[in-house]
Amino acid sequence: MDNKSINLITTLLDELETPIVDDFTHIRHRLARLTPEVFRLLMRMFKAYGEDMSNICAKFETILKEGHCISLRTLAISGDDLKEMGITDGREIRRTLEALFNHVIEKPEDNTPEALARLALSTLPA
Repeated sequence: MDNKSINLITTLLDELETPIVDDFTHIRHRLARLTPEVFRLLMRMFKAYGEDMSNICAKFETILKEGHCISLRTLAISGDDLKEMGITDGREIRRTLEALFNHVIEKPEDNTPEALARLALSTLPA
């Protein structure tokens, strides 16, 4: 068996230990760790164990259809944007991006350049 398959199986088995909660925020948090493809497989595994996944599946599809932010790549602001706002330290840029990402996992409606710029600037020391 190749390493990719071993990693996928290991991830799925690890993820099976934690139930998927029927909640948009929880699902977005799980998707931040997994890819949508792996999450689909995970839902199929829970379903095979007799879990009702219909509500979770519907929420998952809504998250994808509405384009909720589930990775740093889908964050509406980038490291280059932060540099233009005056945040130049690489560690600070990373910390700020991670904080903004965690924020939009909780509040996806804030994933706009304007809202994230405001949030980023509000975290800067005076």
